[in-house]
Amino acid sequence: KNQLQRRIDAAQGRIPCDLIIENVKYLDVFSCSWRIGDIAIVDGAIGAILAAALQHWSRPRREERSSVKARTGS
Repeated sequence: KNQLQRRIDAAQGRIPCDLIIENVKYLDVFSCSWRIGDIAIVDGAIGAILAAALQHWSRPRREERSSVKARTGS
């Protein structure tokens, strides 16, 4: 797959991301407010951001996140 398609697949949850950083404080530039959430990294770029207020969205299963962390050594 090309890099763009891989990033899209990861953002939509079809393949696991390379790294998920949990409980990150980030600036939502659309609402000009600070939020807390998880950031998913794929191929060195941000693939998805899941705000804590949007927990109803589909998230990677816990065991998938653990295997991703194990692969990255974190």
